Amino acid sequence: MADIVYVVRRGERNEELRHSLRSLQNIRHGTVHMAGYMPSWVQEAAYIRVDSHFDKYRSSTLNLEAACQNPYVSDPFWLFNDDFFVMKKLDTLPIYHRGPVEEVIPYFQETYPSSPYLRGMQATLALLRAEGIDYPLSYELHIPLLIHKQPMLEAISAGRNTRAFHKRTYYGNISGIGGTYSDDCKVRPGIMRDWRTWPLLSTSDDVFREHEVGTYIRDLFSTTSVYERPSVYRERRVVGSYARAKSRSLVRYSD
Repeated sequence: MADIVYVVRRGERNEELRHSLRSLQNIRHGTVHMAGYMPSWVQEAAYIRVDSHFDKYRSSTLNLEAACQNPYVSDPFWLFNDDFFVMKKLDTLPIYHRGPVEEVIPYFQETYPSSPYLRGMQATLALLRAEGIDYPLSYELHIPLLIHKQPMLEAISAGRNTRAFHKRTYYGNISGIGGTYSDDCKVRPGIMRDWRTWPLLSTSDDVFREHEVGTYIRDLFSTTSVYERPSVYRERRVVGSYARAKSRSLVRYSD
């Protein structure tokens, strides 16, 4: 059974992560690992400590690289962001792509013409074509992706000097992971669609807080999971409970 690795930004208050962990009840999985940061309210998860980087793209890459290099993480493993939600019972997680990279680029040229993300996409396409892959597929979807360690480490190495390198896309093509086409399941302002039917969802911070999809996710996963103890700001209402929680041992790979 493949492990799950979350690449996690710093911060104790992370309700998306809390509810993402609750959604894991819908899939069979191995150990859950937190790469980068583990909030104090998380339990029953392994922690891969990684120093944070000021650049969010570089930081997430360092977290993923550390997971790939860690011998205690299964090979392969499922890569999660903290805002991925498994909305229905699934026998296994699917492998999806969003079609040829060259067909994805025009959308970002129109909507985000000067973004590092677009430049990273273009640079990734150029590198893949240089590798002899003329029509590479994009794997930049907000869904879990099955990661085989060695080809992902090769992807990280290839994009070392490119900000916002599309490592998922480079990895997906050089590993030949395949998959089927899917639209992105990230719910954004102005792009709401019929998300109630989707087996996987992702949200932005503001959408999770303010839009009905956030309420829907919170209502669906309202029960505390095995992966959480009461959060710090809730524990402070009970005398002594935070001190007891802090004294409990956590699984850590490095100090």
